[in-house]
Amino acid sequence: MNPSRHPADMTDAWVEESHRPGCPCIACALVILHGQVEELTSERDRAMSDHLGRRSDRLDAIAAIAKAHRSEANHRAANDDWIVLERMAIVVEANRWAGWCDWRSITVDDVESIEHNAMGHSDYVDKLALYVVEWMCGHA
Repeated sequence: MNPSRHPADMTDAWVEESHRPGCPCIACALVILHGQVEELTSERDRAMSDHLGRRSDRLDAIAAIAKAHRSEANHRAANDDWIVLERMAIVVEANRWAGWCDWRSITVDDVESIEHNAMGHSDYVDKLALYVVEWMCGHA
């Protein structure tokens, strides 16, 4: 083994060429350990990135659904069927996100069945948007 060579510069191929399987030298152990740590780190980073991406999508969807709901709620006085129109606005925006994020789609009937969970909350619109996204993601 070349003692001037840094263990990080040693590849698995170099270890295989220079040492027998199960070699107890530190350089071989470091190469093997480095490869395993690098593999675990990249798996962890991918999983964390996926998790944060999904979390970010959910938060963005909640905000967008709540915004669509509030926008439609501004027209309540002009429509007798404002409840249906607000639910439709929620469904349209929610299903846009469902298509982008590969979540299950939602119907007006689904929104109506979820809505009771948000009723009575001072932040009703935000709670409803949250419950809609949780339902679409399969958490409700």
